[in-house]
Amino acid sequence: MVHYRPVETDDSAIPAALRRFMQNRLLECTGLLALAATLLLATCLATWSADDPSWNNAIDAVPRNWLGYPGAVVADELMQKFGLGIIAFLAIPIIWAVNLLGHHALTRPFMRGFAWLAATLFAACVLSLFPVPQAWVLSVGLGGGIGDLLAETLRTILSLGLKGPFATFITFIVVMIGLFWSISRAIDVKSDDLVLSSRVFGERAQDLVAQAFG
Repeated sequence: MVHYRPVETDDSAIPAALRRFMQNRLLECTGLLALAATLLLATCLATWSADDPSWNNAIDAVPRNWLGYPGAVVADELMQKFGLGIIAFLAIPIIWAVNLLGHHALTRPFMRGFAWLAATLFAACVLSLFPVPQAWVLSVGLGGGIGDLLAETLRTILSLGLKGPFATFITFIVVMIGLFWSISRAIDVKSDDLVLSSRVFGERAQDLVAQAFG
């Protein structure tokens, strides 16, 4: 009877250097795709014009958006919904892409994705608390329609127990804390990083931050 030895198929069959090489190339490709998609959307938003034809502006005109009519529609919808809060929507994926290009895998992707969306909403809400300048061309606030809705809802709830201006101030503080938390979770800022960066404000400030984070 012929006895066959089992074929070993564990990871040791592939050299560690080759596995590391393939992993790095995969991270780089993912980072390049994320960066390209983000820059494409940024171009779309950078060339946005309220006068371009879109779902909210049904006119027969040639769009000035660099991505044509589809770009004009996408840009207008995002600006109408989130206003300038869309900057947070763009900035966080760029940080992810840079990390991927530096061969740093993104840990806890679902948590990061949730925090990314939360940061966009918080940013829109914060901007909607500011007065609308005369040069603003949209009928909604600086945070778009969603930002206005969130800001007004929070302000109304807090107004049940607080006076108007104080309720607005507390709303701003609460939303800023939420924005800070969501951004730090989205880009995975560690408490040690915060303590180290607070050193620029002096040793006293660094001690306070260290105590706050245990």
